[in-house]
Amino acid sequence: MKKLLSLLLICFSCSFQVFAQETNLRILRGKIVDEINLPIEKAKVKIVSDSGETSTCQTEQEGNFFCPVNFTESFTLFIEAENFSVLRQKFGTSTDFSLTGVYKLSPESVREEVVVTANRTETRLGETPASVVTLSEAEINTTAAPTIDDALRQVAGFSLFRRTGSRNANPTAQGVSLRGVGASGASRSFVLFDGVPLNDSFGGWVQWNRVAPIAVERIEVLRGGASSLYGSNSLSGTVNILPKRAREKYAFSAEVFGGRQHTFSGSTFFGFKRKDWSADFVASSFQTKGYILIDESERGAIDSFAGSRNSNFSVRVGKVFGEKASVFFKPSFFGEARTNGTPAQ
Repeated sequence: MKKLLSLLLICFSCSFQVFAQETNLRILRGKIVDEINLPIEKAKVKIVSDSGETSTCQTEQEGNFFCPVNFTESFTLFIEAENFSVLRQKFGTSTDFSLTGVYKLSPESVREEVVVTANRTETRLGETPASVVTLSEAEINTTAAPTIDDALRQVAGFSLFRRTGSRNANPTAQGVSLRGVGASGASRSFVLFDGVPLNDSFGGWVQWNRVAPIAVERIEVLRGGASSLYGSNSLSGTVNILPKRAREKYAFSAEVFGGRQHTFSGSTFFGFKRKDWSADFVASSFQTKGYILIDESERGAIDSFAGSRNSNFSVRVGKVFGEKASVFFKPSFFGEARTNGTPAQ
């Protein structure tokens, strides 16, 4: 009898706790729109309490969201959407949750742009004292430049050791300099692609042809010393090249062009994303006969065309675990051949 009575008391206390938790659960309802009152789909909604507890949700096709609030203390609402500024709003303990709120987002300004190079973490451009310049995917695509180093020439302070680009110059002369610091074959700036250094481990120069422009989503250029974050290689700054990723279920792009000096190039990108899995494939090929580097009045029998030919292939397969962990596998191939302006090499 005593055992039965104890069991009943335990069941009653458990049911009371469950009932108490359910009564504390509140739902924050809202609709997110832009400046002309059009709904914003897939906006991220995050609720952070004063004690650090969080609750997240996402808007539906009509811009509506329903976020659970399982705490009674005051909290802050954060709303993020691509190409829009972050909206922050404080809620007190006496807030009425029975009404549906309408939250209007403003277009993102330059100062709201998020960069990762300045502090090695996501930081808004307006919140960092560092000099950071970004090149977006649209700017790279509309630039008449077949290689990444040619596209970077529009960034003030960026220069290579020689005026000749990677199409014709030998890799040992392709050292990068920012703000005129240490202009030599051995770079005084750190260059990263997908977090992997492109600087040669022996001479410090950079083989820019290892990165196909079609595989780049954004380039961030940190001008000024950043040795505390990136080591002694970042004496004059850091160039961080961020790879393209499939944001939707499927993504595909291709590019073909040709020109004088027997120049031809073709590249393609294909990616897909499904739940926590993603994969992308990049292939590119470039060749040019080039030109003779020496002035015609000074040429000799030893001087010839400075051309190059290279090929790139890479595959990346990744999986995301929650919000803070991921793993990926990326085999790649790069091949290059150069004439260097002389047969004596």
